[in-house]
Amino acid sequence: MKKETLKNIIILILILVITVFVFPNLLKKKDNVKTKQLIKDSLTAQSVVSNYIGKMKSDTFDIYTTEQLLIGSTDIVNIEETKIKNNENEDLLQIAIYKDNISQKDSVFYKLNIDNFEKKFNVKLFKADGIEWYIQNTGDIKISYTSQPNWWTQELDALYLGN
Repeated sequence: MKKETLKNIIILILILVITVFVFPNLLKKKDNVKTKQLIKDSLTAQSVVSNYIGKMKSDTFDIYTTEQLLIGSTDIVNIEETKIKNNENEDLLQIAIYKDNISQKDSVFYKLNIDNFEKKFNVKLFKADGIEWYIQNTGDIKISYTSQPNWWTQELDALYLGN
């Protein structure tokens, strides 16, 4: 009987150890995947935007501002009449949604047109409830959220639009 009781106690202790130490780590790993994917996608997005802006400025001899290249027009008020053309005489895709913006200090952050962005650069961006992608008028990528996700870590704070 003592051996059976001892065996049951050991099994109970193992179950407690697994529950207390292993299970929470498994949950953290799942959240960690989201964090890593968001960081990876933001770095990729920043890279393709920077390359695109640099190439377009070079191709057009720096005629257009970064902001104009992002919205695809030389005039926010008359977008349809003032669209910028590329070397193939096609309209530039509007990467930034000029009507959906947030002003902070001396900067304007435009909501990223995800469909056009993914089409133009063949890049899929991380999607989660409440997460929105923004691009600054200087070309910097930022993230906004309606409420902070439980998987959000301090590592992501540099991407947050509120900082």
